[in-house]
Amino acid sequence: MYENMQTLDQTLGLGAQIADIERIRQILGDQKLILIGHSWGSFLASLYAAEFPEHVDALILVSPANTLVMPQPEADSDLFASVRAELPPDQQAEFDAFMEEYFDFSGLFEKSEDDLVALNQKFGEYYIDIMDTPIILDNLMADNQIIPLIAVFSGYLGDRVAYYSNKTTYFNFLDPLVTYIDKNYPTSATRECRLHVGLSLTGYISAIVGFERSNIFQNIAIPAPMREQLRNYIRVCLLAIQKHTSWFKRLQKQRAKMEPVIGHLKADHGMDRCRYKGFEGDQINVSLATMGWNLKKWGKHLVAHAC
Repeated sequence: MYENMQTLDQTLGLGAQIADIERIRQILGDQKLILIGHSWGSFLASLYAAEFPEHVDALILVSPANTLVMPQPEADSDLFASVRAELPPDQQAEFDAFMEEYFDFSGLFEKSEDDLVALNQKFGEYYIDIMDTPIILDNLMADNQIIPLIAVFSGYLGDRVAYYSNKTTYFNFLDPLVTYIDKNYPTSATRECRLHVGLSLTGYISAIVGFERSNIFQNIAIPAPMREQLRNYIRVCLLAIQKHTSWFKRLQKQRAKMEPVIGHLKADHGMDRCRYKGFEGDQINVSLATMGWNLKKWGKHLVAHAC
């Protein structure tokens, strides 16, 4: 019977999962890893870091499952015996009966996933009843050794295009959400500490947040945006800036003065025919065209004053 448990643990247990991460590291050939884990994955990443600290550069734990200090007086003592010893006498007989079921491995592979989850949840209830041990992550946050990050993921199940195209509807969701988080969680309620990320269609919303909620969000990120919609919105914003800002009008006048020079650089000095690669190539091409323009002006000046 116990062989079933050994087989299961060697294949799917914590040790096997930690070993999988180490195998991946060895295959990649990296000396150190940056591990990102969410919920249970955070717990697993923490165990890997405890086992192989020399191979971990950083841990990023998103909504991590709490890592608890077990109640055994010594690391190699019996967890289940320690839990039983802390239970009230009237619960110990019930716990003993549960332990017989918990360690009955004869039909382990016939049990469903739900059955196994229920068994572990039942043990968790006994454990919570007697637990007065500290939660490691809470203590680290209290000591300011790690900084928690609150991430809110939102999506709309209806017509996403209509929903995310209507900024009023979205702000009716966003504004109360920010207020609720600042009121109920120990956040740093400053715009510098907030980031709004929008992917694809929602990149349009992130752009709007950047322009119209800059007092709340200093940072925005727009990976893989829907370009046409985003471009149209930015064009509208720039037109509004043009209309209402004096400094932008001054820039326009300066640009108008430079237009004849830009035209000569393109027509007479090859600035419109860049043969160099990439952004640096564009810079080189503009520099060479400008040098040609200036040399031509100096040449005319020298000829005029040669006598």
